Amino acid sequence: MVSAPRIRRLVLFGSAAVYTSLTLACGESTAPGGGATTAADARFYRFVGDQFGSTTGSDGLGDLVLRPDGTFFAAVADAGGGLTGGHWDTTGTTLHLRPDSFGYDPVDARVSGDTIRTNGSIARGYPTITMFFVREPVPAATSADGGTYVLQSVNGVAVTSATAPPAYTTVTANARTVTHVAYDTMAFSDRFFVREVRLSVDTIYPTSAGPVVAYRGFPAPARYTATAAGVALRAYASYAVAPFDTLGVAGDTLIRRYHAGAPSQFVVERYVRLR
Repeated sequence: MVSAPRIRRLVLFGSAAVYTSLTLACGESTAPGGGATTAADARFYRFVGDQFGSTTGSDGLGDLVLRPDGTFFAAVADAGGGLTGGHWDTTGTTLHLRPDSFGYDPVDARVSGDTIRTNGSIARGYPTITMFFVREPVPAATSADGGTYVLQSVNGVAVTSATAPPAYTTVTANARTVTHVAYDTMAFSDRFFVREVRLSVDTIYPTSAGPVVAYRGFPAPARYTATAAGVALRAYASYAVAPFDTLGVAGDTLIRRYHAGAPSQFVVERYVRLR
């Protein structure tokens, strides 16, 4: 275990200068959910635009969390859902972000009040872009926080069944599609981030040709927020199948319910918490 780094002064400019001495706890992981302290001890920032006034991606969706253990994690909307993590410290009013992700350069940022202005990009492929983040309140706690969930059943058929993976059928005017879901895992962290890894196989039967098989399997990073019934998801990646989603929470179970084909056709997926 390494010794805890100490920030002598973090200078924030608002109506008056505030000087705060922070002692950072020890921690090692910079991945989502990494660190040795709780989310309530972290500082959360929301991306609000770049120097061109642009909020690209999924309506400018982006988040940055500075953990007290000296690690950070950032998720910013782009074509692939830009993610990066690393270590941070300060020198006066300058925030230094040192990504651990391959291909990302260190970035310095100016801290002024509740605003962070970077001198380069975080978690997206435009290194010269200046990004602006504004501090947000600590996200509301949910029962999904820190949990890892695996798909248990689709329309009541267990994923662990000894027979073929569970399936559902979508019928349109031009084709019938049978979707088999092989697996799906969702990991929630930092009170805002969820990474979903899913593999499904679509067998498409067009009305005028033979069947076509298509595989869908990719991580889908998203922001999650608490709702009255559970959690709402909003994807960072533009390729996401479902940019917006809602999951019901019942104890250690997540429930996803969505249309498939006709408006009266529903698919119900249940996930069980592993930890």
